[in-house]
Amino acid sequence: MAALNIGTLAAEVATKSASAGGPSQRGIGSKRQRAPKEDPGPVRRSLRGQKAEPDATYAGGVDYERRDGTVILTNGTFTGAGVSSEGALFDPGPSRPTGDVPLESVNANERADEAFIAFLRDAMATPMKDAEKVAEGTRLTASAFAESVSKTRPRNVALAPTSASGIVKSDLKLADEGVAKVTPRGVTHLDMAPYDASGPVVVAAGDKDGNVGIWRVDGASSSSAGDDDADGSEDGVMYYRPHGSYICHLKWGRGGLGGKLLTCAYDGAVRALDAEKGVFTELFVSEEDDEFSACDFSADGRAMHLSDNRGNYYVVDARTGKMTSPAVMLHEKKINTVHLEPGAERLFATSCGDQTVQVWDVRKTGKGCKPVSRLQHTKSCQAAYFAPDGSGNLLTTCYDDLLRIWRPKASPGGGSTAMNDDPKSATKIRHNNQTGRWVLPFRAVWTPGSDGVVVGSMKREVELFDAQQGSLTKKFSDPERMTAIASRFAVHPTLNIIAAGTASGRIHVFRR
Repeated sequence: MAALNIGTLAAEVATKSASAGGPSQRGIGSKRQRAPKEDPGPVRRSLRGQKAEPDATYAGGVDYERRDGTVILTNGTFTGAGVSSEGALFDPGPSRPTGDVPLESVNANERADEAFIAFLRDAMATPMKDAEKVAEGTRLTASAFAESVSKTRPRNVALAPTSASGIVKSDLKLADEGVAKVTPRGVTHLDMAPYDASGPVVVAAGDKDGNVGIWRVDGASSSSAGDDDADGSEDGVMYYRPHGSYICHLKWGRGGLGGKLLTCAYDGAVRALDAEKGVFTELFVSEEDDEFSACDFSADGRAMHLSDNRGNYYVVDARTGKMTSPAVMLHEKKINTVHLEPGAERLFATSCGDQTVQVWDVRKTGKGCKPVSRLQHTKSCQAAYFAPDGSGNLLTTCYDDLLRIWRPKASPGGGSTAMNDDPKSATKIRHNNQTGRWVLPFRAVWTPGSDGVVVGSMKREVELFDAQQGSLTKKFSDPERMTAIASRFAVHPTLNIIAAGTASGRIHVFRR
């Protein structure tokens, strides 16, 4: 028995078990929830729990559910939000916040809120000041943006867009302090503040319920995360509720919207976090109860490009909050993403559940418009993103277990042109995209240098592919720290950092 060295082996196993404490407890948690302002009322209990007789009203079951959440029973009566106990319809009030929403976090107190707003105001001061100088019609590629950031650094240190080769050489790792719960529900979109490459890393994320979390990754340690006297800011995570439903777009602004966090949701509202004013400014709100499903902004910050669950497309003047022209139907099903081509911004791409990705001319989107290119897939398309370098290459994610990179047709005069719509010409990357019911669909993204593709894996890994060859370059994983499947990603514009979001609301930051 002594020769088997059982005692030493048992001690090693015990040490490892103690260190593997499950998912990170950093970030939002029950101990740091802001105290409710009013009595939540009595706890709801079922009739069975109350030992009461069943309600015959519901015996026949449900006929169908309406878009506003009310349910029509088989006996013709209504139930759900906006229905009185007698079954009569009434106006339940707005389902989303109205007007500008103050930066008052859900998980911390006033002192922590003030400190965090001061941090954001200081961190965003330079890009917001530069945004005021951006002229109408300004265009940005990844290289142009990196150059603009370089000018704000000491001694004018040159920066370049993050490349796949740079990520591989950096051999990214996931540390304890690189994991935090940033949103209460599953992460739908995330992005990293790209403005100060030498400053703290700031990650923002939106979730299924309209919450927006902001994490200052280097802002604090977890040493006091469990203290009863904590004010909610110890983990560097604050979360807010500027929307009433699923966040369909979240991105830190560049160019004319530098320093602002832009969000859009199914509740029909578009907002911008303005650190200087300390509010989520309401940029646009639908008066027709449209459920926006995707969004993008022009580089100069003047135009919003929106789409909804019915396949409609809208262009809104961000300065006036008014549509520049009537909505036009581009697809007959929900549009999953809309993305402007970086640089020229003459084209934009839409992905849809109708098994197509279509490319459109921004200047020709009136009634009866036709796509410049129609890229046929064999199943529903979850995403379509142009390469950040302005090359016109288009990355698509499809349920047929393929990632595709489509390339533009040769143009003698240069500039934007139609895509090569021959499926055989596209670079194909075989990838299991069957995420199932409980995990949000994968959406592959470009590295800022446009030489790589980042996507999740059903094996709880982050995968990096070569954009030219379609071959797998690198896998990043940590079974102890990333215990769920990550389906949404962001790559820092100028640093070798990848952020991955999961259905639990956790963000995992891989870095050197």
